[in-house]
Order: sequence, then structure tokens, then C-alpha cells
Amino acid sequence: MFWPTVFFCPGCLQPSFHSLCASCLASIRLNHHRFDLGRSGLEGCYPILISAGTTRTLLRRWKEKRGNVLRRHLFRMAPDLARSLTNLAPLAVVPIPQSRRRSDRRGHASSYEVAEFIATRINRPIVELLELDTDEPTHMTGKTRFERDHSPNPFQISKEFSARHPLFPLIEERVFSGAEIPLLLVDDLITSGATLARAAAMIHGFLPRARIHTSGLGYRPEINQTCATGPS
Repeated sequence: MFWPTVFFCPGCLQPSFHSLCASCLASIRLNHHRFDLGRSGLEGCYPILISAGTTRTLLRRWKEKRGNVLRRHLFRMAPDLARSLTNLAPLAVVPIPQSRRRSDRRGHASSYEVAEFIATRINRPIVELLELDTDEPTHMTGKTRFERDHSPNPFQISKEFSARHPLFPLIEERVFSGAEIPLLLVDDLITSGATLARAAAMIHGFLPRARIHTSGLGYRPEINQTCATGPS
């Protein structure tokens, strides 16, 4: 006799015949709008999902527990958001660098994974412009906004980004002509925006004419009171 495989749904922890039950799958909240993080140096935020309710639970499990099973359910983008990101015409998608130890422990480099998905959807190159100053940056989980804002900047410009990089001549041309340099800075999950703000500050020190937009797989809009509910 054939017995179907039974899973425990990572969203509700109930038995399911699929890796994610129909109820949790239907509750995933796609984002359609631009949000304002209320952070100096950041133009706007274009998250893929709204991190609330079941979606937040699934995002946490994806980030912390080898996210391969959940990836195909969470890595979806609303068509109007895809158009908004394409219309930004960023020169490159820049992932937030992460600790290798932490990535190895989780089984995936979550921010790079999200950046790769977005870059493929909008047909833009990925540039690893930043690197960590140390492989064990300050943990932000559980910290207040004040603590996040006043912790040291863990980022620096990557030593790998040099004149040999394929994108370097184009950036150099824009620097000398005084043209703006649009970039899309991507984290995995966005809460207060402190990590993105620190990364943006480092990029602006290197490229003062950079216009930095942001994105991530999930965003908690209740963290800020300055979110825009209309499309960009």
C-alpha cells in the first residue's frame, strides 16, 4: 500500500501533504508599494513581501533554517513591484555582506540569495561593493532602534572592487561627469533600516553621487510611521 508523504508545515506546524499547507501559502503577503525607511541617504524601499503574521513566521524560518524548502514559496514578486524596480534602472544590485560563519551555520547566504533573485528579475548585474570589516559583526537582533543606530559601522568598501572590475569604467565615467549613480542595496529582512543606512553611508563616502534605493525579501512596515502606501 502506498502512503503519501506527510510534512509538518513550517508556517503553522500542522501536518500537511505539501511542504507548505494551502492556508499558509495563501496567506503570504506580496508587497506592491514603495516604503520610506525614514533614513538619511536612502531614496526608498521596495520589499518583496510584507513581514507580518504567517509571512513573518515563514521568513524567520527561511532565514534561520536552511531556506531551500521555503525558497520557492517566498521568492515571488508582484508584477507592479517588478516594474517599479525595473524603472529605477539601477546600475547594479549591491547585496549586504554577511558573516561567512553565520551563513555556513544557516546553510545559505540569505542577503546574496535575495539580491540574486532581484537582479535576475530586473536584468541587472550584482556588484559586491561592500565587505565586512570583521567576520563577526555586531548582532542587531533584539536591539532597540537607538542601539542599532549607535553601534559601529561594520562595513567597508570591498578590496575586490578595483579597476579590473567590469563595472568600474562605467562608474568612473559617471564620477568624472558628475552624473548620478543609481544603486539598489539589498538585505534579506528589513526591520529598522539601520543596517542599510550604515551600508549606504559607506557607499556615499566612496561614491558621493550615489542614489541608493533598497530592497529585501521582507519588511516590517510597523517599525516606521513614515511608510508610503501608494505605488512609486
